[in-house]
Amino acid sequence: MGEIDINQTSKNVRSFLNGKFNRYLSWASLHLSDLPEMKKPAPHTNEVQSDSLKQMQKVINYSQLVCYCVGKAFKDCPNQAKKPYRTILIEKYINGKSIAELCRTIDYSSTRTTLLTRSALIEFALRFNTIQQQNKVTPSINLVAYK
Repeated sequence: MGEIDINQTSKNVRSFLNGKFNRYLSWASLHLSDLPEMKKPAPHTNEVQSDSLKQMQKVINYSQLVCYCVGKAFKDCPNQAKKPYRTILIEKYINGKSIAELCRTIDYSSTRTTLLTRSALIEFALRFNTIQQQNKVTPSINLVAYK
């Protein structure tokens, strides 16, 4: 692998969190507000008769695991005065705050908040990939782009 492409990686994360991730939430019967406190889902082992129900259960299990990994990545991001990444991610992608609202929340200028948001997205992508590997998510969702 090479150097991380910061622009493409942050674009990938924004696209995932603002788009495709909503489908995983829906398939898992979850809401954004469930993420911060989500526990690792137990795999369902009930015997399902039909192939279509088995396939749907696989989609649900996979979606729940992806949602767990997102929530854990949010939680694991630093949340310090100079790196308020967790606050940024939760406020922006769970609570839907704008950059202007984020500026007030974290008490930084618009320019600094934008830079911190980009850094938070990169941190999230790296943690998300690691958490997926630890939890054997297959196929994994790779948000990190390399140059």
